Amino acid sequence: MRIGKECIGKTTNSVGVLKERGWNSNKCVYRSNISQVVRGLAQEPAKVAALVQAKLMRVTSYINKSVHDRTPVWSGLAIRNMIWTMNSPNLAEISAIASGPEGEGRRGANAAAAQATFSALNFQRPFGKYFLSNAAHHIGELEAGQLPSPDRSRVKPGGIFFITHQEVKGLLR
Repeated sequence: MRIGKECIGKTTNSVGVLKERGWNSNKCVYRSNISQVVRGLAQEPAKVAALVQAKLMRVTSYINKSVHDRTPVWSGLAIRNMIWTMNSPNLAEISAIASGPEGEGRRGANAAAAQATFSALNFQRPFGKYFLSNAAHHIGELEAGQLPSPDRSRVKPGGIFFITHQEVKGLLR
């Protein structure tokens, strides 16, 4: 903020200069650009919201890609149930799309259906609550590396969600 002193048509930022020149400080008024400062501050919430929105979009995109890349596919159920929502998590298991042979052949249609929930998110409310949930009945066992059996699991130790969560925490530091 800029503050100055205006005295009978003269402006200075130093009271000492006024006294040296013989000006009477009683004939002076203080002025500032406070209205410009207030207008600038009024724009700050929008700037902060834009920064948060950009960060939110980067982080959720990273989470979405990471979780999808780590999810093994057999029936398609686990990847189909990677559901993004706002305000509250999805708690209902959604049936897999039987679109090809069991295994990776079912990834495409089921991943695309799950991806549609991410694409439907509205990032215009960057301070809202965003959820990625998975209500597949076997997701806990898959996350723990127990499926199809502990010695044959394609999920790395640490799981799908946990590893992604650790990576995101590291990125945000």
